[in-house]
Amino acid sequence: RRQRQMCIRDRARSDAMMRLKAHIAAKGWDAETAAAELQVDLFLVECLLKGRIGQLDQASLVAMQCAAGIRR
Repeated sequence: RRQRQMCIRDRARSDAMMRLKAHIAAKGWDAETAAAELQVDLFLVECLLKGRIGQLDQASLVAMQCAAGIRR
């Protein structure tokens, strides 16, 4: 059961990352612009763009989605 919950959380984070990456690409933002627009550190945007899911917690992803106007 615990492993299933972890898989669900990882899937939700992965989906959020994909939506954010697509949003950044559609806007034509570079990493620095994305960080400014999403109101987060450049490090988090670089992790997002490189697919480093372990570096991004759910709260950070939700905050970036809200700043981008992306609904979950």
